[in-house]
Amino acid sequence: NTKTIMTTARESAAIKQKVDSLQENAIIFNNKAVQHLVKSNDYEIASHLLRKALTACMMVMKLTEKNVTTPAVAMFQWSSQIGLRDERNEEEGRFVFRRGIFIHSSSAMTTSTSSIAMIKAAVCFNAALTHHILATTTLDYHTNSDLSLQRTKLLYSLSYQIIHKQQQQQSKHQIKSRNFLKAFYIALLNNFGQVSFDLVDYRTSKKCFDRLKRHLEYFLRTKTRTEFCQRDLISMHFNTVLGIPMTAPW
Repeated sequence: NTKTIMTTARESAAIKQKVDSLQENAIIFNNKAVQHLVKSNDYEIASHLLRKALTACMMVMKLTEKNVTTPAVAMFQWSSQIGLRDERNEEEGRFVFRRGIFIHSSSAMTTSTSSIAMIKAAVCFNAALTHHILATTTLDYHTNSDLSLQRTKLLYSLSYQIIHKQQQQQSKHQIKSRNFLKAFYIALLNNFGQVSFDLVDYRTSKKCFDRLKRHLEYFLRTKTRTEFCQRDLISMHFNTVLGIPMTAPW
């Protein structure tokens, strides 16, 4: 029995080490991708790195499903705290939130079973944003625009599902984390609604923008402090008041 316990302990320690290593790799790949995304506009490299980050996330989730071990809590930060000049598509008059999400691990903090889910949500958002920009602002718009937009919508959808679930589970004591989670949710509603509109999925677009409008009105009514600058809030509101057709064009 003692030998079995020692073997189990060693196996658990090995799994924990592997989980920590994979999570750290996911964070490193993600942050390098965001650097390429927001500073050098190298979308192809960013997309490649985010695929590697997502693979690492999936491996961690698979390991933690079968074992008790949990990865360290991560902190999240927008790539910029101010609006970017090119976030609005001037031709369409629509606003896309184009700031990526950096992830910072903190092994000293309490572990959390939801941390890897949040990391996966951030990676999916960054990957979606990369395809979104590729589809609307580069030469890819003329060649593989529809494919990029479909990938964008899928990745936003995956991120949205995770964030929606995390919002319901978030502890009231995790104030700082909860504030970012709400900001993340709002940025997702804006971008998910926008890509759905571009793909003529007006039902999903309207649902996203209606929810976004309610959150923005709440901020205005309560004067709640947010992680968005004034330009963000005005531009997102502009999206919610633009008309959405009830049916697809012929």
